[in-house]
Amino acid sequence: MSFVRDNQLSVKDDLRRWLSLTGRIRPESLGVALVFAGAPFLYLATVAPTVLWGDDAFLLRMAATGTLRPDGGGHWVWLQLTQLFLRLPWGDTAYRVNLLSVTAASLTVFLVFAAGRALGLSRVAAAAAAISLAVSHTFWSHAVRTEVYTTFTVFLALHLWLWADWQPERPWSIFLSGLLFGPTLLAHQLALLLLPPLCFLLWRQRAWLGWRQRAWLLLAFVAGLLSFMVVIDYQTGSREILSGLYLYFTYSGHDFSNALLDFSWRALPRDTILWLGFLGLQFIGLAWWLGLRGVVGIIHHQPVTAGAGVWLALLILYATSAFFAFSYRVTDQYVFFLPGYVVVALVVGRGWDQWAGRLQGRGAFLALALLVAVPVVTYYSLPRLLAATGFNPLNVRQLPGREPHRFFLWPAKNGYTGAADYGRAALEPLPANSVLLADFTPSETLDYLQVVEGLRPDVRLIKIDKEQNLAAVVATLPPGAAVFLADNNPRYYNLASLQPARLEPAGVIYQLVRERPSLSR
Repeated sequence: MSFVRDNQLSVKDDLRRWLSLTGRIRPESLGVALVFAGAPFLYLATVAPTVLWGDDAFLLRMAATGTLRPDGGGHWVWLQLTQLFLRLPWGDTAYRVNLLSVTAASLTVFLVFAAGRALGLSRVAAAAAAISLAVSHTFWSHAVRTEVYTTFTVFLALHLWLWADWQPERPWSIFLSGLLFGPTLLAHQLALLLLPPLCFLLWRQRAWLGWRQRAWLLLAFVAGLLSFMVVIDYQTGSREILSGLYLYFTYSGHDFSNALLDFSWRALPRDTILWLGFLGLQFIGLAWWLGLRGVVGIIHHQPVTAGAGVWLALLILYATSAFFAFSYRVTDQYVFFLPGYVVVALVVGRGWDQWAGRLQGRGAFLALALLVAVPVVTYYSLPRLLAATGFNPLNVRQLPGREPHRFFLWPAKNGYTGAADYGRAALEPLPANSVLLADFTPSETLDYLQVVEGLRPDVRLIKIDKEQNLAAVVATLPPGAAVFLADNNPRYYNLASLQPARLEPAGVIYQLVRERPSLSR
């Protein structure tokens, strides 16, 4: 009993020492440390070690082969940066490219801090803004895998910092923002969302620019667009400007026009719930409350920070990005809200100065800790709760080695090798010169393993669509070919078109057993 009692006293003493230490830590110092050391450490600790599924594997194959698509799927800035990261001396190809997302996400967090400071936020408030973005779900998820969006958010945050830094006696900031618009378009087509808030900002602060400065701004903007056009001409190979631009903002062979600006009054309640759900998933608990306080402060022009015009421009940026994402009905619709989350993070910082700025010592320390801990604990616990209850509200697909709740709701991907393990388990046992039919999500992983790692190049991989007549595909194959399907999910495979053939499990995939015609007597 004495041992237990002594041990309890020791724990209490340690807790008192810890609380005493936190009372002496300056919140500003802690916040800056979390931004400049904590964010890179978080992403490095949770980065995916190898290839994932679908788009991730597709982009990895592009990077490894140096392939620049001639349409909207080709992101020139991202591809050039991947070639630098592929030269790193550690990890496999996928891990090296994943490190680009880690680096870009970390730079985005730093620039959000800088933008907050330029907007007049206190140091701890700017840190709170950056921290809230760093641990937000969509941003963290894309910081640890191969994707193009964190490369774009670097440019986005840089523009916001330049807008906030612009002063009448220091016009170079807005000149540089104009010059960078063209390269930002090369990072992602979402750069078009910057035009409405930028035009508003220029109109709102038009007295800051004389005719000579307006001429310099126009020259910088045109110069940036010229660099964009040079790359687009090279990328698309089109001799006509309009044809090249059309190809860059679309996807060859895919028509997404029906999904663009697709409003439906009947679907409005569901769309609104999804929008609020996505937003609520990013900024949880204290971050949500600070963001609400920040919006109220902007609307009522509370003089906590500088740059009222920039804050209104930020609200316009959020509105335009939300409007676009809200009406763009594609599978990965959620990711197009990401530019708006950068804005919300800065609004969280403003809310800190308006409400939490009164906190000192341990109170501020606790508030910063909650900004980090509440989202992390939520993302860790929620998928485990859903898996335990068997509740799958969004009908998320399950694949071998990919439990849907944990894969999508827990941003960390450290130690995750499910996609690579599935691909190797599917390809390695196949008979020589066999055929494997696969839909997009697993086929991209399989294609990556074949092209980049040279695994089983003799296997013929055929990518199929959801509604495709599989019997017609099989009819084109040699009669004796061994045919396999990557999955047996009727949502992705038109199994009815294969009858009377049947599927038999073959490890993690399925073999197609075709019925032999009976011999007539």
